[in-house]
Amino acid sequence: MSTVNVTPAIETAAIEIFRDCMTRVPEPEWGQFVREKCEDQPEVGRRLASMLRFHTSDSSWLTGTALSGSSIDSFNAKIPKPGDTLGEYRVISLLGQGTASTLLHAEGPTGPVAIKFPIARIAIESSLQRFRNECELHKGLSHPNICCVMEVNELHSSLPMLVLEFIDGLDLKEACIKYNFGTVEKMDLLLQLSSAMRYLHNSGYVHGDVKAENVMVKASESRLVCKLIDFGKAEDFLVLRSPASGHCQSDTNNTVSPKKTRKSREQGEFRKACAKDENDFAWLRNFILTL
Repeated sequence: MSTVNVTPAIETAAIEIFRDCMTRVPEPEWGQFVREKCEDQPEVGRRLASMLRFHTSDSSWLTGTALSGSSIDSFNAKIPKPGDTLGEYRVISLLGQGTASTLLHAEGPTGPVAIKFPIARIAIESSLQRFRNECELHKGLSHPNICCVMEVNELHSSLPMLVLEFIDGLDLKEACIKYNFGTVEKMDLLLQLSSAMRYLHNSGYVHGDVKAENVMVKASESRLVCKLIDFGKAEDFLVLRSPASGHCQSDTNNTVSPKKTRKSREQGEFRKACAKDENDFAWLRNFILTL
């Protein structure tokens, strides 16, 4: 069986159809529904097939590669509830659940944290690798206006788990409306967000999903602080990286390595991705200032 080279566009389209299957379409009709929806989108069809193949045992009409494992099946049957433990963390509440991941509020040895992990029912190999990439990228970031990673670990079911600082606040839009921030407060928060984005771009990263819901605002001593969150769509364009230090390596032999060649080819894509971040920020800035 061939695997699907899943792009963000394929992933988004497949998840939307998957959601329809889960909520509107009876299981016996999934096959026909998918064939009709994906007639002109074979890559989306194969990606969706993998997701549904994992979700059901009756999958003779499906093709694709799914991640198997009884431990994941058992975890899928029970999202952790308040009072449950995940290693050294005790679950307090569910903060949110999207199409691909779940976020929990938990208490750890050093205080409250947020725990993010992929939703098991769509945890096929490509999704898990994407989540692991997010963990790897996010844990290497260090900026006062970026949500801090406390730990990267695995659940008992072998699903990756991202332990984040707990931000006791509201997203940027909610905070501006609830507390009726003036222009000065809004500009201060936007300048903080701009600083975080400049740090990302100067470090060879793009966020890929800059919007009000991904900017949290909290009170810190006598000042409002914003934190950029959710790096699920972030990309690392700094190809030439030292495995040990995480810093860029120099070429002392003055030769062009394969990685450097690839990095050179990706400069155009990096500029495009940075431009999208900047356009998203400009739209968000105008939106917030007119609230």
